[in-house]
Amino acid sequence: MFKKLWKKYRELFWELFRFGLVGGISFLFDYGTLMLFLQVFFSGGDRDIQLLGFTFDLFLFIATAVGFIVGVTVNYILSILFVFKAAKDGKGRSKKAMLVFLIGAVIGFFLTVALVQVGAAFFGNGAMAVTCVKVAATIVVMFWNYITRKIFIFRV
Repeated sequence: MFKKLWKKYRELFWELFRFGLVGGISFLFDYGTLMLFLQVFFSGGDRDIQLLGFTFDLFLFIATAVGFIVGVTVNYILSILFVFKAAKDGKGRSKKAMLVFLIGAVIGFFLTVALVQVGAAFFGNGAMAVTCVKVAATIVVMFWNYITRKIFIFRV
């Protein structure tokens, strides 16, 4: 019994390790795209808009959205190829699994945008502030992603 339990937790540990590694790689693509857009394409200043009584930085929103899309795409591909053992058995490769993955990603996107916008409102939208807020948002969304993908897509 102990060997069986040990094997199960050892497999879970390595799955979480691979998920974290893939998340780190995805974050680099996400963050790199975010900074590329903010520093190169949107370096002309802020474009604030009012929405539901809140002020949002439109350029920050667009840069966050594009970065998130790039990061999620990289994450999906690497999750299928590298992270989840169940993906090797064909799980996660159906249209339904892709739809569930995308729904989870959209929720994760809105969590990211909300956290980045709130963080920028509190700490400013300079590169260092956005970096710190983006890292914090990524950690929160990483837990969301793992739990939803493990439960709804790659359940064993």
